[in-house]
Amino acid sequence: MQVLLAGDNQLRDLDKFIQFLQGFAFLEQLDLFGNPLAEEPDYRFRLIHAMPQIKILDRHMVTLQERQKADKIMANVNAKKERKPPSAPGANKMKGFSNGEKDLYREIAKINGRESDMARTLSVRTAAFFAKREYARAMPVPSMKRENKEAFGKNSEIALIEWEKNQIKLLFKEFDKDKKGCEKA
Repeated sequence: MQVLLAGDNQLRDLDKFIQFLQGFAFLEQLDLFGNPLAEEPDYRFRLIHAMPQIKILDRHMVTLQERQKADKIMANVNAKKERKPPSAPGANKMKGFSNGEKDLYREIAKINGRESDMARTLSVRTAAFFAKREYARAMPVPSMKRENKEAFGKNSEIALIEWEKNQIKLLFKEFDKDKKGCEKA
C-alpha cells in the first residue's frame, strides 16, 4: 500500500498509530488531517521520523528541512527518555516481595531494556534502508495498451485467441436461448 487517506476519523493515540504504520514499509502518502492525534505535540515530526519513506503528509510535501528537524527533535526526545530511569519497582516498592520475586522484577527490567535496544536498532536499520532507496522515479508497469489499440477491430474469428472465443461463446449462449443458431444474412 502506498497511499493511506484516514482524515477525519477520530484517531487519537499517535504512538499506537505509529506502531501500526510501521508495517507499511512502502507507504508514501499519508493523510491524517482532522484527527485528534494530529494535534499532539510534534505530530508531523514524529511521523516523518518514524516513517522516513513518507513523501506527502497531510496534503503537503515532506521537505528535507522537515526531515532534518524531525531527526533532531526525536534525538532530543530519545535522549530524555534514556536519562530517565525505567519505571521498574524501586526498593521501597519491593518491600513485601520475596527475593525470588525481586529477581523476577530485575530480570523483567533487563528484558525490557534489551527489547528497547533492539527496537532502536531496528529503527536505525529501517531508516538506513530507506535512505539508500530512491523514490523519485516510478516503477515501470508493463502494458499492452498500444498493442490492443492497434489490433482493435482487426480480429476475425480465425484470429481470435482462446480466451476471446470463450467470452464470445458465453454471449451466444445468452442470446441463443432457443438453440436455433445464427442465420446468415
